[in-house]
Amino acid sequence: VSSKKLEEQLAWLQKNNYTTITLDDIVSAWETDIPLPKKPVILTFDDGYDDFFSTAYPLLQKYSTKATAYIVTSFLESPRYMKKSQIQELATSPLITIASHTEHHFDMRKLKISRLREELIKSKKILEDLTGKTIRHFAYPFGYHTQGIAEEVKKAGYETAAITGYGTEHKPENRFITRRVRIAGGVTIEKFSELIEGKP
Repeated sequence: VSSKKLEEQLAWLQKNNYTTITLDDIVSAWETDIPLPKKPVILTFDDGYDDFFSTAYPLLQKYSTKATAYIVTSFLESPRYMKKSQIQELATSPLITIASHTEHHFDMRKLKISRLREELIKSKKILEDLTGKTIRHFAYPFGYHTQGIAEEVKKAGYETAAITGYGTEHKPENRFITRRVRIAGGVTIEKFSELIEGKP
């Protein structure tokens, strides 16, 4: 998604009275009587590319838009990926939630259980040590998951886990298979609006 298209999309959300919320907000809504705004939306960015910091973050600030960044911890400091110092800066912003996307971005279905657990626990600890905050949310690499993997995510201490399958409604019983709306680079603003409004 280009910076021009991202800004167009953020402006559309604002114009159409959507309110960006955090994953913590939706967990609180599930567990308490605290209501969500009428048109809530959660923005997520995967992998930890450096243009999230250089390009997306300034636009999120411009539009006072909240977002979650799912970070692959072994990618930090690599070419095209964010630096640890940038993650630390993002973690101080009330707009940004830092979340885990494993340590190495492997297909978790192919890992032995000991390695799978290591990917979940080590990435969580690395990010917690880096940010000083509890890491509560997770996204499966490539969206690949099984019920057994989802159980391991829960055991590792996460509160939600995101897949890549399309969906705009979220329920507490599905918190470890949270569906999303994938926005590709060539999506027009008209198609964007259809996807966000649940008309794929």
